[in-house]
Amino acid sequence: MYGLISYNAQENNKQCWTVLNQSLGITPTYAIIYSTFKLSKRATATQRRHMTAICQFYEYLYLKHNDSFETIFKSNGLRGLIHELDGFSAYLDTGRKGVNIVAFIVTDDDNNVETSRVRIEDLFIFLRYLNNRYTTAKYDNTFTTKGIAREQTAINFLLRDKRDDLTSSASKRKISAVNEEYKSLTPFQCTAFLETIYPSTPKKENEKNPFSTMVISFRNYLICTLALDYGLRRGEINLLETDSFKPALHNLDGITTYYIVVTNCEGEGEAEGRIKTDDSHRTLKITEEHYHLLCHYVNQFRLKRIKHPDGSEETEECDSSILFLSSQKPKALTLRMFNKIFTTLTKALHQHFPDDIANPKSMEYLRSLFPHLLRHTWAVAQLHHLVNELGMSITDAKDLLRINGGWSIKSVMPDHYGRRFLADTANAANLRHILQGNDNASS
Repeated sequence: MYGLISYNAQENNKQCWTVLNQSLGITPTYAIIYSTFKLSKRATATQRRHMTAICQFYEYLYLKHNDSFETIFKSNGLRGLIHELDGFSAYLDTGRKGVNIVAFIVTDDDNNVETSRVRIEDLFIFLRYLNNRYTTAKYDNTFTTKGIAREQTAINFLLRDKRDDLTSSASKRKISAVNEEYKSLTPFQCTAFLETIYPSTPKKENEKNPFSTMVISFRNYLICTLALDYGLRRGEINLLETDSFKPALHNLDGITTYYIVVTNCEGEGEAEGRIKTDDSHRTLKITEEHYHLLCHYVNQFRLKRIKHPDGSEETEECDSSILFLSSQKPKALTLRMFNKIFTTLTKALHQHFPDDIANPKSMEYLRSLFPHLLRHTWAVAQLHHLVNELGMSITDAKDLLRINGGWSIKSVMPDHYGRRFLADTANAANLRHILQGNDNASS
């Protein structure tokens, strides 16, 4: 359907590359614009590499939707294309063998996987170019001038977050073990993870915790448990402020409940990250324990206490309202710092669980821990709780999951988790049937 074609640029008679719709014999609009205005001055080999990534994305979208990149872009915008990137990454990592794959295959060819990561990087550069060119007042009159600037910034944040998820969680792991696109922690991995991140206290030291001070370990414990217990995305955690959590004081039943508000922070540009969609703005119920832990962090650990020679103390000044601050300066954590937290935790898990989590031959092997893995774990656990413990139908459970997870009505993510839940349930039932049959046969 799609291939590459070379042409000579009129300005300098230089050989250039772009995508060709082989069935219609035409070059797609956005590909030729990108080639002409962005890539034409680059080296020929570089042009061809970038266009190969774009061509494969065109191919993926057509195979999946029987429609063109241009049509999908015009109908769903860049946000719609961003939703396709997880599937496209899996499509590349499985050797472009199918478009409905939700799991990476096992591969020992690190070179092929590295090539896939390069394709992903090149595609993100293309999508950023489209955002900077078309999410503007010149091409989009659905927003105000201020609104269009915010939308362009929001999409760039989405692209950066998605790029970090796909490249760091795949290129570093190199997919040398089964690593499903929507993988969640196993019960053993989850227990090991909680044992590792539990912060030390003055009365009891946690030797597994890899962080140097009680302040850092307490902060990181809250970051991890907010993702694991409530499904918060990395960017959402980074936007939390000191007044984002609060008790409900006017319950009719007289019982105090506690909530955390997930929304954009008031200080524009104060923290990296942005709420993904309008549906991602939400208020979630949290446990009383979590509420008090958050209060304790703000009151005792969030800011440094400065000791003076005369023995007096004062709290470090801070203009930021962001909840989680860097340990070096009173400013918001960067998304890179978030990734470093999980890199450190991965090393600690491998160190303390060498026979299981660090062992590629073990079913509990975990090549790398990354923030979104905790959100996946929360989603799977939520479905098990809603269906198996509360007796909800899978349809109602997915609807509630969509609301609590902050997914839009068009997002397919709750359906992915629903299919996985049904597959897990079927596998468990089949295993029980086999075991029961073996018991009957032995008796």
